[in-house]
Amino acid sequence: MSVVNSIVRAVLFGIAADVLIKGSIISTRYFRRNEGTTDYATIPAVTLTGDFVFSVDILRSGTNTGGQFIFTARNSASGSYGLNLYSSGDWANGTGTISVFGFSGFPAISSLSTDKLYSIKVAYTASTGVLEMYSNNVLEFTGISSPNDGLATADTMAIFGAPQGGFRLYGIVANLKIYDNGTLVRDYPLNDNSNILANQAAVLGEEIPHGVLIDTFMNSGETALSNSVGTLTTDWIDVSSGVDFFVSPIGGTTSRSRWQYTTDGGATVFYGADTLGGSVGDGPALGIISPPDTATHIRVYFKVSADTATDLSIRRADGYGTIINGNADDWGLFDKQADGDWLGQELVVNGGFDSDSGWSTS
Repeated sequence: MSVVNSIVRAVLFGIAADVLIKGSIISTRYFRRNEGTTDYATIPAVTLTGDFVFSVDILRSGTNTGGQFIFTARNSASGSYGLNLYSSGDWANGTGTISVFGFSGFPAISSLSTDKLYSIKVAYTASTGVLEMYSNNVLEFTGISSPNDGLATADTMAIFGAPQGGFRLYGIVANLKIYDNGTLVRDYPLNDNSNILANQAAVLGEEIPHGVLIDTFMNSGETALSNSVGTLTTDWIDVSSGVDFFVSPIGGTTSRSRWQYTTDGGATVFYGADTLGGSVGDGPALGIISPPDTATHIRVYFKVSADTATDLSIRRADGYGTIINGNADDWGLFDKQADGDWLGQELVVNGGFDSDSGWSTS
């Protein structure tokens, strides 16, 4: 993997570790390359009503000169866009561009090349309308810019593409952060080696035990799954071999909170009035539940038999993201060198990629 043969790997739960070797700090972390056709990620929407700062590290690959979204926000009812970072131009020939799509004045950074990591920051001051764009801590654009209509009303957000489909990015996105009026509300290292993207700006909630009220949510306990939840076909787990985990919003708490569930059996998720929301097959299950606005409760039906567990873990996971159509081989492990470049054997040609003027993970 690395030119440093003696490197000690210390990656735990997908979080990068720093390893001291002969007086030098070498960082080790995963990167994920989006293949740019069907895969992308969704995250819970953030409504930006004042000042905001958006930062991300981006590498674009290939020779395609078409537009590709790095990040998108959109109001699904009106179709209005919010904060969007858009890549276009001929990156292979060093004339690539990243722009804040839809903001007036075409705020953009130009002269970008393929297979280089760029650290991009967008800062907007609502009182003055001034928008600034930085590449590797160098100011590349500043000016008065009016935002899109959907900035404060976006209800869908996506990474690696548009939430309604298309314009998928072929490349790497890492260390995505959103500050809303000075508060860090989203922090995705994208170092997870998983199809679940942890939001480091929020703490994974305490596990909800059976029948106990925690943080205005309750698990009502295990009960036999009845036919009232819907028609169970022969393709589903038998009713007699399942239990039900029920979480209900109490006291007006939003039903749009995300939840992470784990079980070593199969699982099927229902929302609201027993509406099927999604399912996973037999075997270890780790998933994110993202209830619609109309949901009054969440139901997770999971397999119970002699050779599988009879329990389920659910934790509140606000802000957690989900990769759609991802594959295990999208991820690769890399070592950061003293010059800031990354070396590894996966995802890239010739063993690594350049950071272009001092990219860092901070």
